Amino acid sequence: MNTNKKHIHRMLLVIAIVMLSCTSTLSPALPTQAPGSIETYIAMTYDVIATQTAAFLPSTTPTASLTPLPSNTPTETPTLTPTVIFILDTVTSSPTFTPIPTDTPVESPTPKSGGGTEEYQCAVISTSPETIKVKKSFDGKWTVKNTGTKDWGAGSVDYIYLSGAEIHDHATYDLKTSVNAGDTATIIVDMTAPKKAGYYTTTWSLRTGNLEFCRMPLTIYVSN
Repeated sequence: MNTNKKHIHRMLLVIAIVMLSCTSTLSPALPTQAPGSIETYIAMTYDVIATQTAAFLPSTTPTASLTPLPSNTPTETPTLTPTVIFILDTVTSSPTFTPIPTDTPVESPTPKSGGGTEEYQCAVISTSPETIKVKKSFDGKWTVKNTGTKDWGAGSVDYIYLSGAEIHDHATYDLKTSVNAGDTATIIVDMTAPKKAGYYTTTWSLRTGNLEFCRMPLTIYVSN
């Protein structure tokens, strides 16, 4: 800093001498100035130039740089707009229901062995009784028709117990009279009602040799 001031002083002194030289050459003779006026003028000029020069010199003191603080303005949160989704039912065709076939009664069941169904067939027309008292003896009856092509001979056809309630007195009977094709006969079995009330079913069948045909179920209600 002292070196700069020395240069400035020298520059000011040179400038002052030049100015005085120009003044003495171009200007008319000035009245005699009071002693010490030149030094006073130089001093004043120096002060003005020094002041202006100091204004243009950079400051050695660092200027603090102010960093703006972040704004505390809260950020608006976007409002969620609900979206309505419409779900439409898909119209489908009505399901098609397939009727379940009902069982059709068969007049004459398929024989277990031997013989032909065309030869030996029957149709159960009626049964009895429907109701009987407990422990009471009764005749189980079937009215059947010979719908086959073969006659039922008295010595060749029997009727036997197959399944169900064992309420019979004997499990096998001989056909007492022959039944021609197209005729009707009554089959009778000796039976005894059970000791407990309720519904009971017993099934019998005609037989010729090894052929069983014409199954005959009988259902009764036993009452107290």
